[in-house]
Amino acid sequence: MTRGRAILIAIAAVVIAFGSGFGWQYTRARRLEGRLAVVERRLDFMTMEATLAAAAVTAQRGGHDEALRMTSEFFTALQQREALAPPEAREQLAAILAQRDATISQLARSDPAAADHLARLLAAYRVAVGGPERALPVAAPPADPAK
Repeated sequence: MTRGRAILIAIAAVVIAFGSGFGWQYTRARRLEGRLAVVERRLDFMTMEATLAAAAVTAQRGGHDEALRMTSEFFTALQQREALAPPEAREQLAAILAQRDATISQLARSDPAAADHLARLLAAYRVAVGGPERALPVAAPPADPAK
């Protein structure tokens, strides 16, 4: 075996070793990147849930201005991320998003019923994002005294 051939074999071995190590790390990085994207998406939806829950509690305590700010943040985030939701949840999320103007108006008027409305939105959101097993017990709407 000539010296040049031995060098070529050594270079080929180094290239193959580097290529296999690179390929393994690249595959691992792509898999972890996919998992990270899923976790970030779930975190976004959980953060929106926490914001809506905080708004409901704040409205119950009479802090309608702060509840209005948090509710607005929730609806803005939901509008931005609705397309990232699981396909089976999009219709329910669109129904929640359709209540944006009415909810904001209630809070802007400091309507006491806004807290109950936010609690119902929270329950609907939890079901939409997490399925029926995440439903919250919510009291029935108050009876209409005009009836």
